[in-house]
Amino acid sequence: MKYTKSIKDDRVFRQLYKKGTSLASPSVVVYYRKNRQSVNQLGLTTTKKIGKAVQRNRARRVIREAYRLLEPMMNRGYDIVLVARSKTPFVLMDEVKTDLTRAFTKAGLIAGEQER
Repeated sequence: MKYTKSIKDDRVFRQLYKKGTSLASPSVVVYYRKNRQSVNQLGLTTTKKIGKAVQRNRARRVIREAYRLLEPMMNRGYDIVLVARSKTPFVLMDEVKTDLTRAFTKAGLIAGEQER
């Protein structure tokens, strides 16, 4: 991903859960908060409630690919955590992409045509 770094520090995850804004869709929950950097930071979370390792890995792959396709349209300077839901491993990537597009648009994370 060209404009995104990974979140690896647990402190950032906990801070986003506590102080970030959240939006829920059927296949993914989005937590976001503005940061003071010129790039986005992305974290993915899948819990054991989703299923065994195969389902959790598929959920991460599907979410990561949907985000990758939306990344060029996004505003920069946000910390974003995407949490998979139990439905995520069983839906098509296009459905996850649609859910993410709706959530990002509602949150103001997707740039308008004039802002890019």
